[in-house]
Amino acid sequence: IAMVTRTHHQKRIRLVMLSLIPALFHFSAALLPNRQISNPTSIHSSTSTNSLILSVENRRRQPFPSHQQRKHRGGELFVAASEPVLSSEDTSSSALPKTKQIQQPKAKTTNNKTNGTTNNTKKAPLKTKKTQQPNAKTTNNNRSNGKKKNNNNNKANYNKIAWQADFKTSVRTQGRIKKAYSTRYKTRSIKAKEILKALLSTHPTQVNAANVICALTYSAKSLGTAHLSPDTKLRSMLFETLDILNEMVYKGLLNTRQLCNACWAIAKHYDRDHLLLPKAPEALAVSEEGVVGTAVQAKIDKATPLEESQALLEESLDEIAKQLTDILQGELEGKVDKYEPWQKPAQVGEICMASWAFGKLRHRKKPPGWQVPPQTGRLSNRRNNMINGNNRLNGSQNNNMITFESWGAFGRSPSFDGSISANDETGNDDMLCDTDCDVTHGLFDAIGAALCHSPHSNLTVHDSRLKDCSWSELANLGWSFAAHGSCRSEQSQTLLQMLAQETSRRLHVGGKLTDNLLTRDLAQLIWALGTLQADNFRLADDLVVLVEDLSNEYLDLNSPRASFSRAARPLKTWSCPDLVQVILALAHSRIDEQPLLQALYKENNHRLVECEAENASVPYHDRKCFHPWEVSVLLWAQARLYLKEEEGEMFEDFVRNASGYILSSITNGGSLQSVGIGPQEQANIAWSLTVLEEHQSENSIKLIQKIFQEAAESFKEDRSIQLEHAHQLWQAYFVMEEESPEAVSNVPTWFSEYLEKKWTIEKAKLKISSLRHQSISQCLQLMGVEHYNEHDEDIDVAIVLKQNALWTHETEEEGESEDNLSVAVEFDGPNHFAREKLGEDGRMLAQPRALGHSVLKYRLLKKQGWTVVRIPYYEFDKIPFWASMERQRYLQRKLKTHGNINFSDADVSEYKALTPNRKSRFDNV
Repeated sequence: IAMVTRTHHQKRIRLVMLSLIPALFHFSAALLPNRQISNPTSIHSSTSTNSLILSVENRRRQPFPSHQQRKHRGGELFVAASEPVLSSEDTSSSALPKTKQIQQPKAKTTNNKTNGTTNNTKKAPLKTKKTQQPNAKTTNNNRSNGKKKNNNNNKANYNKIAWQADFKTSVRTQGRIKKAYSTRYKTRSIKAKEILKALLSTHPTQVNAANVICALTYSAKSLGTAHLSPDTKLRSMLFETLDILNEMVYKGLLNTRQLCNACWAIAKHYDRDHLLLPKAPEALAVSEEGVVGTAVQAKIDKATPLEESQALLEESLDEIAKQLTDILQGELEGKVDKYEPWQKPAQVGEICMASWAFGKLRHRKKPPGWQVPPQTGRLSNRRNNMINGNNRLNGSQNNNMITFESWGAFGRSPSFDGSISANDETGNDDMLCDTDCDVTHGLFDAIGAALCHSPHSNLTVHDSRLKDCSWSELANLGWSFAAHGSCRSEQSQTLLQMLAQETSRRLHVGGKLTDNLLTRDLAQLIWALGTLQADNFRLADDLVVLVEDLSNEYLDLNSPRASFSRAARPLKTWSCPDLVQVILALAHSRIDEQPLLQALYKENNHRLVECEAENASVPYHDRKCFHPWEVSVLLWAQARLYLKEEEGEMFEDFVRNASGYILSSITNGGSLQSVGIGPQEQANIAWSLTVLEEHQSENSIKLIQKIFQEAAESFKEDRSIQLEHAHQLWQAYFVMEEESPEAVSNVPTWFSEYLEKKWTIEKAKLKISSLRHQSISQCLQLMGVEHYNEHDEDIDVAIVLKQNALWTHETEEEGESEDNLSVAVEFDGPNHFAREKLGEDGRMLAQPRALGHSVLKYRLLKKQGWTVVRIPYYEFDKIPFWASMERQRYLQRKLKTHGNINFSDADVSEYKALTPNRKSRFDNV
């Protein structure tokens, strides 16, 4: 009863009998006075009895094998050094450890009166029972001591597999991890280390996948959201835990939820310590100063332990992405095994969590809308010697690195056939595609397909799983796709379109759907869609509807009662990052929503004035004051959309306030770098002030002088500069040299010469004409006008008119010379203008405004002596391609180069000036 039975009532009987063991011992000693029995704890049962008991115990106590154990029978076995290795079938007495045996007296059936004692058959069973009692008591003592001895003795009879503990064992391990998480420690870093220590100090056979995921998740949560200083010990313990995770991932021991939690925890830790993953290759300058290209360096010596751990983690992430992709695709195709109870379908929250993690871990390689990665220019040795006055090179050479250079003409793919322009919205998406396609792209496509949830082409947002997502999950989805740059595949594009539609639906319906809406989530959604629209123009239509619903439905800006109900500050409760994200999205997507833009910049002006008056310092804990780098982003967005005083006074006020705000943030003679304004922000500020023509005020001049001073010093010290920044600085310098010479008077000559040289190389790059450019060129050939396509000054069509050319109008004398007159014909595609607004009938309500970069380009050409003639797409596209005579007539009136065009003896086109708001007979087509 004490050793074999397991029922609830018999356990109670066993406890009562165990309490009677001392009494039975003394009673048996009294019956056998001539027999000396030692302490009961040293008495052991016979070999045969012990074998029988242990055999029964093993059959009852051995847990039912889990799915992982059934699936991975050939896994690595963990063998304890201090325990014998026994197979599951070998339970005979010969396989057990030897124990001390006591000879038992034989049982007699006859009375023996000669020896003065009475021996009968009832005494022998009593002795046998007494010999069994010590084992029962010993077992009870082992259970009272944490069951350690009992587990070791019983589990030694079957195989143990590392990291695959049974449920009961893993629960005890889970308890130790949770206890470390709930305990208070001095610092967050210590708490995270204690959590990982609770896992790593546990025997491998007592740990399973749930324990590893729990330790990673709790340690990530314990670190919080604040940025902490790197802790090498914590990083070492984390790498040790991730090595265990790598083994589990490759053995397939993690289910869907655990895979999502694992990548989420890794992303959280990576957000605190970027040394968990290898750094992205740094873009270097090519060896030749006059060559356009890219260069990267690679190590050729043996990898360090840190690099090996980073590479192992990269492999783990790739394998997690592959397994999640297979799971999501299998669910969509109906190939999930229904007899796998541990592998449950992926939930919406888990999918959103995994997408956020890989958006954080696998960031995009190129900025939004860029065709090539950032390029770097270097300072040549000869120029460096001229500047420094010596022959010593700055920096030291590393012989353990090898440099790979790629020379070529960037900007358009060499395999591009020239049929479509990269600037046109009918362009080839592959030209904007990130060439580094890896397994993460497949995962994002699988996430898009899983959430869209149907293979039908007429799928609506009501059929998708997005309606079950919370606002934060929608925001995380959008952010992750934007961070990774996934928007060009069919699955990703469909998901993002439905994401915009679902957001618009909730804003339009309102009520309970917007009760739990945070402005942070809404701003993040708009930023993500606006950023991705720069890579995929097909997302623009749904984004425009979303912005209109934000302006009209959520903020109610077009309502007559808006100014009274919200005290003219409808965005007062929005944080500064929210304002910056929305404005940046509008700038990227070229959306000219004036009521929303005016409300945004009114709020910006209020905060600039209030924060500057309070003399707020960085950082701003209430986030009601802008960081200086955020002001630079707002300036760039205003310059891109070309928002000047004509569009509203608030735009002119912001430009004036921004320069003073940035200068006031620099204290004690500090640098722009000290307040977060790096090389990119410096170039953006100089370019923006040039576009908006705000470079003559006192604050603007001081700020521009400081920007060029720090840019030149940084270039001199690092001997390299990003070419995109150099081009922006040169455009600002070229314009201000005449319009505001005081702002650039202190720019070193060597620096301005370098900027000019790089700009010249940039303009001379290989370009391929689009279909529209080719069509204009064909029309000019039919008209007998000599011209050049893709001129070195980045001019679409350059026309050189001689003195005897026929002119039927008066021209400005300043544009002429003794020999010829230069005319730059610029075809302006949709990307040169703000997005057009259409009425209910589908017609354009008003002509779209030109963007800042186009306006600046024409200012530069005019300063170089070119007469600029702009051909907007919304005029030229109205004429069908087969109406060549109509196109020639249009160019005749636009260029003013011919008095008459003789198509035949009877068909002559006379010159007539274009009427304003001209509508052709093709407008209704």
